[in-house]
Amino acid sequence: MTKETLLHDKQVELGAKMVDFAGWHMPVQFKSIIEEHKNVRENAGLFDVSHMGEVFVSGKDSLKFLNKIVPQDISKLYDSKAVYCQLTNKNGGLVDDLIIYKLKDEKYLLIVNASRIDEDVNWLVRNSIDFDLYIDNQSHNYSLLAVQGPKADSILRKIGYNLTQDFFTIKETYLNGINVMVSRTGYTGEDGYEILLKNKDVIKMWDLLLEAGKEFSLMPIGLGARDTLRLEAALHLYGNDLNETTTPVEAGLSWSLPKDKEEYYNGKDVIEFNCKMVLIKN
Repeated sequence: MTKETLLHDKQVELGAKMVDFAGWHMPVQFKSIIEEHKNVRENAGLFDVSHMGEVFVSGKDSLKFLNKIVPQDISKLYDSKAVYCQLTNKNGGLVDDLIIYKLKDEKYLLIVNASRIDEDVNWLVRNSIDFDLYIDNQSHNYSLLAVQGPKADSILRKIGYNLTQDFFTIKETYLNGINVMVSRTGYTGEDGYEILLKNKDVIKMWDLLLEAGKEFSLMPIGLGARDTLRLEAALHLYGNDLNETTTPVEAGLSWSLPKDKEEYYNGKDVIEFNCKMVLIKN
């Protein structure tokens, strides 16, 4: 059965052309893909990315566990800091690529791809047997909105977001009385924010953002422009550019691999061998 986000009917009312994507019925475009693409680059766009997955990992072994399953050195994260990384299998292939947020000591948030939620949770559980931690898949309880573009900051300020925030960090706050977690991240190559909130509040937040964004030419944006924007910014898409037989090195993600991480992680031997082969060839 194809799933729908809480904003499905709102998007249909706005004239969205809907398509099936990763098991979800999602808007591919509201106007033309070119117009939506240009508006994100010049003004701002509002994306419903509620199909993405949210998995919380907590407990005294959470750091040790995460360092085992991703190449990035998670010990370098401070409270509220995020990092892009990959979930690797024992052959160095990619189970998924994801963002890990350190919310506080012994509590982390993983944002994973919609098409990989079940596989990721299964992989996390299978690798957690010897660790004292709790894996909590909350994907069904949260919605996620993204405001991207040069005017994104002005739009959030207009609805009361007055916190100073560095790139790739997350902060919990209230916007118009709604409890949210705001991250300064995105998938467009533009500056912007992603707003994580409970399902019950997402329609109110969607309407609030569209109203506040009128003077800044904010437009709802579909999957079509999301894809052209990420391609222009050279951002990878799981299933197209990444899969379980591709290592981070082969995918051109060597920049995301730390050179000084001592802990062993899944596939480390294969990935380090790939890195050496690249150095030899160059």
